[in-house]
Amino acid sequence: TESALDFSLGVYETTKSATFTVSGYNLTGEASVSTLPDGFSLDPATLTITDGAVEQAYTLTYTADVAVAASNADLVFTVGETTVTIALTYGKKAKLSQTTVSGDITWDWTKASATKEIKLTAETKPTKNDTILLADYDGINNGETFRSDALVVCGEYLMRDSKYFQGGYISFNTDKAGTVQVEFSNTGNRTNADTETRYLYVNGAKTAAGSLVSNTNTTSDEIAVPAGKVEITFMLPDEEQGNQYGRVYKVIYKVSTSTTIGESQVEVKAVKVIRDGQLLIIRDGKTYTAQGVMLQ
Repeated sequence: TESALDFSLGVYETTKSATFTVSGYNLTGEASVSTLPDGFSLDPATLTITDGAVEQAYTLTYTADVAVAASNADLVFTVGETTVTIALTYGKKAKLSQTTVSGDITWDWTKASATKEIKLTAETKPTKNDTILLADYDGINNGETFRSDALVVCGEYLMRDSKYFQGGYISFNTDKAGTVQVEFSNTGNRTNADTETRYLYVNGAKTAAGSLVSNTNTTSDEIAVPAGKVEITFMLPDEEQGNQYGRVYKVIYKVSTSTTIGESQVEVKAVKVIRDGQLLIIRDGKTYTAQGVMLQ
């Protein structure tokens, strides 16, 4: 009943099955089934002819835990000179590697996908407790502007209502120090601000930003982060309960625009190169040389 079957597995799929029927009559000769490729199993495993006829339902299953290159093979049922051939396509996608952010980037879920909801509950997909790279999941990647190849998430939803991520935490890596700003809300409508406000944590440190209800968005200040891993989590005032779910609408990372003059940090407002090639730094209307000397 099938001439071709596709058993290609996604990154988080480990098994796929298909059921078909082999039938025939007035058959003569020896019956056999071709050798299956690695990873396949057939139930029943043999072809049996009774009184020159067969009407047998089969279940073919493919299982792979590691990446397998896209492949093709034929499954052939033979009785004498009579054959039935099913073309098989199979393989398993490899997980991608998380990349590092080198410049300013905004992850904006309202522009990430037209998919209304992606919930991690299907048996062959990640669970809400799995850590996944967004680029490994079809339906969330919206090209280079979203940089799904750099963002790792852990939570129940990759997308909800086409406008936010709802989960346990978000993490990305950067090779430059900078700032991170988060727009978020609580995951439900609460009543007690003292006990149920959900606070934003960046790299394990509590920020001043908190949200009590899901329909009120909070945007944090720009929070300084060092180069390396940046992890965004949420907690209730009772930190003993551990990480809590939050709804994230937007994450903005900016490379630091500060430089050192003497022993102090100043924000660079403008940089100019004058006629003799000397680099000048202009801050708050005052001009400094690159060595920190203020010019009159």
